[in-house]
Amino acid sequence: MSPIRALVLDDATPFLAHAERHGVELVGVLDEFTLRQRAGDAPVFPWVAVPDQSDLQEIIAALHREDLAGPYDVVFTDAENSLVGASVLAELLSARGPALDTVLKATDKSLQKRAVREAGLAVTEHILIRPGALPPAGELARVGFPAVLKPVASRAAQQVVRVQDAEHLGQVLRHMPGLSQTWLLERYVDGREVHIDGVVQDGRLRLLAVSRYLSNVLEIRHGAAVGSVLLAPERHQEYYARCRRLAGTALSALGHRDGVFHLEAFETAEGLVFSECAARGGGGLIVDVLRHHFGVDLNRAVVETACGIPFSPPEHWHPATPAVGWTQLLVPPGRVTRLPAVEDLRRYPGVAAVQLALDIGDVMPDRRTRSTIRAGRALVEGADEAEVEARILRLREEFASGADVIPVGP
Repeated sequence: MSPIRALVLDDATPFLAHAERHGVELVGVLDEFTLRQRAGDAPVFPWVAVPDQSDLQEIIAALHREDLAGPYDVVFTDAENSLVGASVLAELLSARGPALDTVLKATDKSLQKRAVREAGLAVTEHILIRPGALPPAGELARVGFPAVLKPVASRAAQQVVRVQDAEHLGQVLRHMPGLSQTWLLERYVDGREVHIDGVVQDGRLRLLAVSRYLSNVLEIRHGAAVGSVLLAPERHQEYYARCRRLAGTALSALGHRDGVFHLEAFETAEGLVFSECAARGGGGLIVDVLRHHFGVDLNRAVVETACGIPFSPPEHWHPATPAVGWTQLLVPPGRVTRLPAVEDLRRYPGVAAVQLALDIGDVMPDRRTRSTIRAGRALVEGADEAEVEARILRLREEFASGADVIPVGP
């Protein structure tokens, strides 16, 4: 039997060991950002470089230029901005890949919310704002204020703003870049935000993990760090059943039958309200949290669901500790002159892993523009969710007090 040959619109490194285990050959498409992150470390798999992983013309030309144009059996990605490209390339190459209707619903929030609402789920009230004009007063009244403004295809909370009234909305839109941008205005939901992560194959939920954000992601606008604590299924069985129903209905509405997913919802007095769902893995250290508690590597799930290889979580897995979570570690914007050492941070109770994103001399950007900006991040364990949360909050304080930053000019 010939090996499966897969084109990956992403850095294929996280998938390599899992692919080799199944005899899958990978060819990667790396963009400028990914190559910069690798800091000169050349990939060990065949690859091409493009300025932008979502630019199909660049990708096709690069593959032909490097004699890597095919054939391929599978095209996949775990990068949201490459999902549509993966679908189109799979069709062009007569390969297995994500369906175009599915990835459009997974990346365009308007199409997504329409599909999920038609499936019967509670969805935040919303309207589209097209380039050039504010909607009529009646439409704005239907959404109400305060409201949340976001691009229809935003990622990592980019350009997501809470607006107080119609006048504030007009002011924000006038100062936003992109004259051709279409926006989604949705009702602000006053509730705690949760994320639901997992694996679906052949339309069946194979893994489900529910976590509660320590602060809603929108709070990055006020300096909050992103982080969450996993809710252990054995201690939250009824809640998991509700989240399973929500995720199953949403995934079916999107047509997402094979792959990993990251879904967000709000807890309200009336029940869970759907926010959005991505056909990719969650960011931060969510992969590490699921590996810790369930013994599942989501990167393995990406490979197996993409290639049609049966996926199943370990049958007998006992986490090292009952509870786990993760957090970003932050410093103020400016040039870093002092940072705590990783080995010192690891000595704090429950700290299982620490990653620093900055070195001495680096500049910390203003993180209010994007939820992935951080000085570092950590995986934290504990006896229960409350202990993990307390340890995370203490670690954040200790990290910030152990760092020094000097302002830099505009």
